[in-house]
Amino acid sequence: MGRRRDDRRAAKRRAFLLCIGLWHTMKGRLSGANEHPAMSGKGCDRLKANVGAVIVAAGEGTRLGATLRKAYVPLRGRPLFLWSLEVFLSQLGPETVVLVVHPEERARTEELLKAEGIRGVHLADGGRRRQDSVRLGVLALPPGIDYVLVHDAARPFVTPALIERVTDALAPDRAVVPALPVKETIKRVSGTDAGRGRVVETPPREALYAAQTPQGFPRAALVLALEKAERSGVEVTDEATLFEGEGRETIVVPGDEANIKITTASDLWVAEAFAAGGERRRV
Repeated sequence: MGRRRDDRRAAKRRAFLLCIGLWHTMKGRLSGANEHPAMSGKGCDRLKANVGAVIVAAGEGTRLGATLRKAYVPLRGRPLFLWSLEVFLSQLGPETVVLVVHPEERARTEELLKAEGIRGVHLADGGRRRQDSVRLGVLALPPGIDYVLVHDAARPFVTPALIERVTDALAPDRAVVPALPVKETIKRVSGTDAGRGRVVETPPREALYAAQTPQGFPRAALVLALEKAERSGVEVTDEATLFEGEGRETIVVPGDEANIKITTASDLWVAEAFAAGGERRRV
């Protein structure tokens, strides 16, 4: 029992060290704020009025190993989905934001939003797959929204600057993806079994980028692409994939080192240490 506890502490120390680089990237963004972004009301006038957002928070998050669904796992004592939701509210306003949740979590979500004093956000029930949840979220946006930003609730540290970069690049028949050049050498492996496999290719690292969210799309084109994928039995984990090779343009804008995705327990430890160093203060 004692050894297990020591192993857990060692893992948390490693996570904290990983976090240091992220903290230097974000230093000054999160610390020293006098008001929470969602309460400031700033930023809405800088973005296009016909842009909405769909925040996907309907997944199970089995790889995280938590007893709660991932979007409700606490980060610094607050459900994970609230962190990104409030940033989008500060930039777009509640009337143009849809939060997609697991159907079994709707009542809990409504109570959490009420407790936070958040009103006007549209809720939509998620589907069986991520792309189903995205489609249902896009359809739940109000009329007059021509472009949509799709964001994973598992990325709590999205910033107004990143949202603005994606929004500024929006155009008809174009998908916009924030991404970062990969740092590691990537191996394509086949026949993996118990963590082993045969390396079949080492693609040039210079051409490889790691995609993030929010990703931006023309709303109507995204709905058509998702419906076509449904009819064709195509499954994707990234909606921009549906725009590739379809006569539409997909471009990359600079991502953000701090815009990490919470997938495993070690990711959550990194996020906890990161947020502890520069927690957003609320009014």
